[in-house]
Amino acid sequence: MADRKTVVQVKHRLQRDLLQKIVRSARATDRSVNEEIEWRLEQSFRREERAELIAEAIDRTLKLMGISSDPATWSPETRAWAAQQPGLLGLAGEQPATDKKEG
Repeated sequence: MADRKTVVQVKHRLQRDLLQKIVRSARATDRSVNEEIEWRLEQSFRREERAELIAEAIDRTLKLMGISSDPATWSPETRAWAAQQPGLLGLAGEQPATDKKEG
């Protein structure tokens, strides 16, 4: 458990359906609601970090292969190849999802 000096209390409003999901998940994983929220937040940051590392590795690999990391410059053959590579989907034309709220 975190040292009490490093823990900060935060108050936040949640939509009822989201809170219900968190409560169900907390029960299923035998965690408190607070622990579940912390765990899920930490996982989201880890996913972001992994995605950044993967993007960097893809960029380095493309450079080693002599391929630009800018899909706009790719030949149709390179685009077709990239579309078949799971880690390159975002580069091949399908834009990755963002966390930004749709307005």
